[in-house]
Amino acid sequence: MKHILWLLLLPFILLKAQTYPPTPQDRGYPYTPTANEKALKAIEGTIALFPDSRYAYVDGKRVRLDETSKMDCWSVLINGKLFVPEYFARIVAAQSIRFQPIPKGLEILKDRWVYTPAISSATIPAGVETIMREGKKYFSVVDFAKIQGKKVFTSPRGLVLIANQKISYQPDSVTDDCVVTLFDTPEKYADPDIALRYIPTLKAQGKWSLNARVTKEQLIDLEQGAEKIWEVTPKNSYNLQGFSPKMLGSTVPKPGVYPRLLFSEKDLPLFREQIRTNKMAQKSMAEIEVLFTKTWWDQSTSDGKIFQLLQKGDVDEIKRNQELPKEGAAVYHVAKLTKDHKPGIYNSHITYVTNCLTTMALYAMITGNDTLGSQVARATVTYYRLIEPRIEEHIKTTDSEFGISFEGANHSSTHWRGMHGVVPHMDLAFSLDFAGKWMTAEECRFMQLLIAKATYGRRTGAGDGPKRNWRDHNHMTWHLTHWLALAAIEGLDGFDEEGYLSGKELVHDFLEYGIDSDGQAFESNGKSGGGIQFQLLSMIALARRGDNLFGHPHLRKLLEAQVHTTSPNGRATVSSGTWGGSALSPQFVAEMKCFFPEDKNADFLLTHAYPDINPSNFDVAVYKQALIKKNGNLRLPGPTYPSLVMAFPYVSDWQYTPTKEAINAPTDWESKTYGMFAASSDNTADAAWLCMQVRQNHYIGTGHHHADAGMFYFSGNGVNWITESPFPKTYHAKYHNLVLIDGVAQSDMSPAKATYSGSESTPEYSSASADLTYAYSWEWCTQVNRWGEGFSATAQPYQPYIWELETLPEVLEIFRGTSKYKMRPWWATSNQSNFMPTLRAPWNPVQYAKRKVTLFKGKQPYALISDELKKDDNNKLYQWSVMPGPGVWKADYPGLPANCIVLGYNQQADQRKDYNFNKALQPKPGDPLLLVCAVDMNESGIENLPLITIQVEKGGNDDDKEKNSSYTRLTINKLDKEAHFRVVLVPFRMGEKLPVFVY
Repeated sequence: MKHILWLLLLPFILLKAQTYPPTPQDRGYPYTPTANEKALKAIEGTIALFPDSRYAYVDGKRVRLDETSKMDCWSVLINGKLFVPEYFARIVAAQSIRFQPIPKGLEILKDRWVYTPAISSATIPAGVETIMREGKKYFSVVDFAKIQGKKVFTSPRGLVLIANQKISYQPDSVTDDCVVTLFDTPEKYADPDIALRYIPTLKAQGKWSLNARVTKEQLIDLEQGAEKIWEVTPKNSYNLQGFSPKMLGSTVPKPGVYPRLLFSEKDLPLFREQIRTNKMAQKSMAEIEVLFTKTWWDQSTSDGKIFQLLQKGDVDEIKRNQELPKEGAAVYHVAKLTKDHKPGIYNSHITYVTNCLTTMALYAMITGNDTLGSQVARATVTYYRLIEPRIEEHIKTTDSEFGISFEGANHSSTHWRGMHGVVPHMDLAFSLDFAGKWMTAEECRFMQLLIAKATYGRRTGAGDGPKRNWRDHNHMTWHLTHWLALAAIEGLDGFDEEGYLSGKELVHDFLEYGIDSDGQAFESNGKSGGGIQFQLLSMIALARRGDNLFGHPHLRKLLEAQVHTTSPNGRATVSSGTWGGSALSPQFVAEMKCFFPEDKNADFLLTHAYPDINPSNFDVAVYKQALIKKNGNLRLPGPTYPSLVMAFPYVSDWQYTPTKEAINAPTDWESKTYGMFAASSDNTADAAWLCMQVRQNHYIGTGHHHADAGMFYFSGNGVNWITESPFPKTYHAKYHNLVLIDGVAQSDMSPAKATYSGSESTPEYSSASADLTYAYSWEWCTQVNRWGEGFSATAQPYQPYIWELETLPEVLEIFRGTSKYKMRPWWATSNQSNFMPTLRAPWNPVQYAKRKVTLFKGKQPYALISDELKKDDNNKLYQWSVMPGPGVWKADYPGLPANCIVLGYNQQADQRKDYNFNKALQPKPGDPLLLVCAVDMNESGIENLPLITIQVEKGGNDDDKEKNSSYTRLTINKLDKEAHFRVVLVPFRMGEKLPVFVY
């Protein structure tokens, strides 16, 4: 058994460790080291093809069916005939074929290498059946072979063998399985059931259709139905108005010349000018210089000693004197290089050593410091020499070896995930691109071949899936580090053009599906932040290569949508799920400001992302001197540090914009695709603001989405009165703003979708409504390790067949015809989980659950939240439940009727950390207050339970950690057979007259 490098999994999906009996590796079973040799022996001397693959085998060498259309050349079986692209006729007709050999140094990639044949053209004669597919001519390969005088063999599974001599193919079932797996691509299985038989994790899990209810007709439709062709935004609708191409630099140099990804060497004066004219860029330079001076450039520090060792280049000495972590030198989240290395710069979410070296190389280029650059180049090459053996070990490990446990199956022979835990994936491309100019020719080739070994024949999250599914998540964008690495060796030995074209498509598709036509991001701001940095870097690299996606209409509306869904005081933003109240990555917003310098939306967002900084009066010299004297939690700026640092070098100063007035945006906004609604009484900081999110385009039963469909935020008089709980990673519905039924609302694990019913806008009011019935009634699942655990757990005692196929047309169309793809939502590799569409199980069935939110915009603006719910014909405790915002608590306001409560705001008190609210706040004249009134309600119906309560709740946790903490909740309680809540929210100030409600 080879050594496997385990990648740390996200803590909230870790399950009990379980190891399954390994598949014997020496008996020629599929997905073992001996499978390829056995299969190639069986088809020796033939041209071999199989349905639904891009590949064929010619004398044992893998080739593409069409070199002129490398990614879109799938064979297709129609009425028992195998059709292939017209290009392949020249291979069938050729008397002899020469192949370009595997480049020297990359022999380890032999089993995954795709050869390029040298052949002349051929004509398809009359008598050979042809078809047209998406404008391209396909022909019946058997018809053509027979006309050519070839011998032909076809198997019941669809295998086609063509040869000049008689074909003898009579393998046993295992050998036949091995032959079929030859036609797997990095994206698809030729036959997914073979993996289920030979990869232990998949075998133990079993096929989804044997564990969930599905009719025969539904299964045929799902597995054999046509994959949907999704419409995309036409290029003629792209809008580059306001775009500044300056920072794209000059033309891309020839392959092997560095830097080349984001800029060229001749562009360095441009970046120096950008820094000279922008204080925020100078701020980043000051931080880089101070942090490195205290650490890597000081030989007495731990970082300084590591830097000297790496520069020296003696890999054996490092191995003798330093013990590498057991997980591997570059495992994600492992900050240090060796056990006794103590990183001197605060960090998380990165591979510390390469992140520092990459930024240091960038700094050396910008400052023209060739001495430092040469030192960084030596250190960089040494680091990668340390981990090269682990890369090669990973390449040699088979899927059946990875698949002996859930943790090991996080790796795959054709997936970037897993390998990106062996290499420092966020820095890999830029380790060469930024330091390459100081590397020797030998060092450059070493780095180029290392990148080729790490990337060749692999796909990323969603890159191994269909056009639509999962191309809207942060895992997909984070994995664009694969594409960037490929772009760094573009045109050189080991460059995988298929992977490059796949990644290029993903960059486009995130804009298409990760952001809707109204600018609303599919995933929460808090989770999109990391990956979106590599989306941005990829867009820069693509724009330099003539494919400028900055004008995509969805992207152009993104920052505007963020402004609408951000509270007037700028301190809360509504987005769905984990860290949903967070702002969109300020790093990304600053980069967008750099390319769209007149964007006022960016000004507003950046002003509130950095509330203590006003670029117009920021003193860089004073700041730098303070940094020199201070030791603190300061991260290192740089382009490969995702989300948590300033966007150096793509950063420019912004215009201080504390309110939305300068933007002059409409006060009403909605996203019909996503189901998001926002309305403001005006654009001032004191405006009344109401925002509801419904998430009706939700389609998978895993991910970062919480049980919060239909929840809302409300602000007024400069206070965020209703936001969310202090648990930004907890799924449970009771920590969001919904109506609980006997303590339960939407699924606490993976909620189902809700329906956005639309909005209405007049000068007097704006309203939107949603049908939440489905989200209450069902829970979803799209990923299983072991049935009944993890995401497949249910609220009921687990029993077989509690799950069934989700048949909503808008969900089913995303999965139809995609069962051969290797992609596994939510983030799993094909070794962790078998294919599964979205399934559903009963959660909290209700007859109806509907919500309508309205903002009235008169002289005294207020909100009305209307909820109608009914579970069944029995009495239930319905609780209208909301989470007060930070610093919000009950105010002492005498004389209120029983159906009202007044909330106050204590600016010094942060209720997310301090829950010592044992008495009501005492408001002073002019203090902001919120009246909450349950219209036409008098009592709860339960003795000793007030109609309206606000209290500190015990319990609550985040990420399933063994840690309980407190939170506050306001509830309106009603025991009844059905619920009719009409809750009025009126912002006012102490001393103002309370409104009188007439109903």
